[in-house]
Amino acid sequence: MGLQEICSGVWSAEHRQKFGFGFAAPCRMAVVRLASGGLWIHSPGPMDEALAGEIRELGPVEYLVAPNLFHHLHLRAAIERFPEAEVHAPPGLEKKRPDVTFAGTLGLAAPWGADLQPIPIEGMPRFREVVFVHRPSGSLLVADLLFNLRRRLGPAVAIYMRLTGAYGRVAQSRILRLAVRDRPAAAASCLRMLCCPFDRLVPCHGEIVEHGAKRQVEAALSWLLRDLERPPDAQSVNSAVPEV
Repeated sequence: MGLQEICSGVWSAEHRQKFGFGFAAPCRMAVVRLASGGLWIHSPGPMDEALAGEIRELGPVEYLVAPNLFHHLHLRAAIERFPEAEVHAPPGLEKKRPDVTFAGTLGLAAPWGADLQPIPIEGMPRFREVVFVHRPSGSLLVADLLFNLRRRLGPAVAIYMRLTGAYGRVAQSRILRLAVRDRPAAAASCLRMLCCPFDRLVPCHGEIVEHGAKRQVEAALSWLLRDLERPPDAQSVNSAVPEV
């Protein structure tokens, strides 16, 4: 499937990813135009010449981003298409992918500028996910932190996703919940994310939520946030969280 425009300055391309045992689930790559006019690609997917050509028509690719330790399977294909792009990933991926030269490690710094704010989700060392808020469009981009799978699933995958609690709504998989090793750190990271301005959710797995995403995201994370002592309003939270 080719590029589809999500909103001004943001596009996506979907594919079906096989995970073994006959399972295949929808996956989404996002392409964002930066203030510089260059492009930033989140979770690169399969990259044939036709799709690469569509992307080149939008502008030069400046950054390729693997958002966690699992979303890297198609990174090499993207690098071959866009060799001038910088590759950024969370700490630890360099051990899994010694074949890739990384230009930087994802953290709170945003080398591409203020339009895309990275927020590392701490306390989940198996995933080391970093989510991103695209300020101009009010969009939150996530990989495995949240799913919104509602359609286009085979029977086996649908049953599996129901068993893990991640089907039919914006939700977290029980597998990801089990991966939390430091609950206060994970909760604080998610609260930081929720204090950012977004109304749209762009997940790698599942349907895009065009409006009202923050309320659904907070509901999905309520199990994690319920024990966190929260300041009385978002303004006080933002005052305690430095701009990045």
